[in-house]
Amino acid sequence: MAVYDLYGFSSIEISDVKILVEESLNIEFTARNSTYQGGDYYIWGNRGEENILIKRNVDPFDGEPSEMAFGEYPVLLYVNNTERSEIIRGVLSTKLVSAALLRHENL
Repeated sequence: MAVYDLYGFSSIEISDVKILVEESLNIEFTARNSTYQGGDYYIWGNRGEENILIKRNVDPFDGEPSEMAFGEYPVLLYVNNTERSEIIRGVLSTKLVSAALLRHENL
């Protein structure tokens, strides 16, 4: 079963989240830029498979948070299409105490 998790960071920069997640999960992100994603963002993995995305919580068109319900978190981390949700959550909660699980969806 594919799981989609969303984490938020309220007091850490996007580049610092990238470094900490890379070290914690032993992965390497690719830097990208897209108006749709709100500018600079980082991605690991492939669409249609497990992937992790880090971006700023801003809608580039109106400046409002892209995740309105979580406006107090300026940096978001999406863990998409994973079967390792519990493992990733455990690692992030241990190594990144500032990571707040905002949403957990089984699809």
